[in-house]
Amino acid sequence: QTLTDSSFIVNSRLALAEVPLPGTGASAEFSVWARNLLDEKFLFYRSINPTLGDVGIFNEPRTYGIEARVRF
Repeated sequence: QTLTDSSFIVNSRLALAEVPLPGTGASAEFSVWARNLLDEKFLFYRSINPTLGDVGIFNEPRTYGIEARVRF
């Protein structure tokens, strides 16, 4: 079992928090986020199996999303 070389992954999150919701006394938070923003590809884990040969696990691809939260 062999771990691969180090890597550089960029994750980010940008949020607009404590947005008042009129007439309710509640507040909202809106955010956008991204994982592996630069879409780097690398071998995360490598294993040499006598039956299967070289087996590897690669990192996750770029992922992004939005979130909205309401606090009462």
